[in-house]
Amino acid sequence: MHKSVSKNTDKMVVSNKKLWTFWYYNFADYEWNEEVFYKGPFEDLRCDGSDYSDFLNNKLFPGIKKGYISMEDEDQNELTQIPRDLKQKVVVYFKPVNLLKKMHRYLRKDTLEDHYLALEECGWNVEELKQIVYKS
Repeated sequence: MHKSVSKNTDKMVVSNKKLWTFWYYNFADYEWNEEVFYKGPFEDLRCDGSDYSDFLNNKLFPGIKKGYISMEDEDQNELTQIPRDLKQKVVVYFKPVNLLKKMHRYLRKDTLEDHYLALEECGWNVEELKQIVYKS
């Protein structure tokens, strides 16, 4: 029984890393400055070339649950599930601090240092960020 618990934990860690990596590198593509990932009708929301259902179930909603992103309707009401009207306009926001707080967990040290330099070039206060990361 101990081995199956260990295997499930390992799978969960890999799954968590994949989810974080997906959202983090999408945020990095916006040079760590853009807060809006998507704005438009819910039915057009996809980005990774995967099947729509796969994107929703394995990227979007888990990303919301983990706090890497948030989704709102036009009236700024938080959405955590598929809206009844798929044509409803939504906005998906990155939650930068939540993404950046996990960098030290998922990036190798040399990569982490490179990313800290890039963040600094994009206007982030890296020392303040490190304090937030290492306090949590």
